Amino acid sequence: MIIQFMIFVVALIMTSCNTTFPTQTNFKNPNKICELPAELMEISGLTDVDGKTVACVQDELGDVFIYDLENCTIIEQITFEGPGDFEGLTRVGDDMYALRSDGTMFKIVFNENGKPDVQQIDTKIPALDNEGLCYDEKHNRLLLAPKRKYTDKTFEKSFRAIYAFELATETMIEKPVLQISVSEVLTLVQQNKGIELFRKEGSGEVKFKFSIASIAAHPEKELYYLLVSSEQFLLTVDGQGKPLDVLPLDNQMFPKPEGITFLDGNSLVISSEGSDTNPVLALFSM
Repeated sequence: MIIQFMIFVVALIMTSCNTTFPTQTNFKNPNKICELPAELMEISGLTDVDGKTVACVQDELGDVFIYDLENCTIIEQITFEGPGDFEGLTRVGDDMYALRSDGTMFKIVFNENGKPDVQQIDTKIPALDNEGLCYDEKHNRLLLAPKRKYTDKTFEKSFRAIYAFELATETMIEKPVLQISVSEVLTLVQQNKGIELFRKEGSGEVKFKFSIASIAAHPEKELYYLLVSSEQFLLTVDGQGKPLDVLPLDNQMFPKPEGITFLDGNSLVISSEGSDTNPVLALFSM
């Protein structure tokens, strides 16, 4: 009897340790919401600047917007490239990297004269629609996540890939550093009654799109947070790409979830494009 009780306690502790999200109540009640202006209607990539400031890009302009979370206002707008479909943004020290949907990356080095130096990087990612970009400080690399349209359709049916750009050598790693099983994620999603799945007309067969819009590396743990825009949920995976947990997003608050970033180990910011409502940034405590 004592042994059985001890096994139960150990299992309970392990279950609590595996929890990678706060309660759903916390995610439905952010610490703060900022409604964004019209120029950020199509906000996409998002990154931290400091504990109260973020930077973002939007789908149509090669501009970085610096945004004050305390006062909910744009404080600076910096042009680094002409118009384009910019989807990802991340900060490394004083520099930033932006990702265009075709897989081209831009290293942005800011200068005192207000005009940044820009280096264009061809990542050669084997996908035609790429959105996720983040700095993985623990491994000194950038992580890039295709959204869809992989050139290898057979691979795309079974996996989602995360690619890496090594900062020390400024080179892309050809093969994915993480491969995420579509079937394992679908199993987690089906166990969560709060996530709505697409179904084919007539047959009712599940059509799991699993489109990754953004990625963030936890600053303190070996965890990666993926923002899935198609079915509107958050997914965490470990350092080997093993799916751990899913959490539905409030589709009223986030009709078109696009960006995710950590301010520190305890604060997470999520962005959503506008739809019938204004675009937003929402700040959560973890």
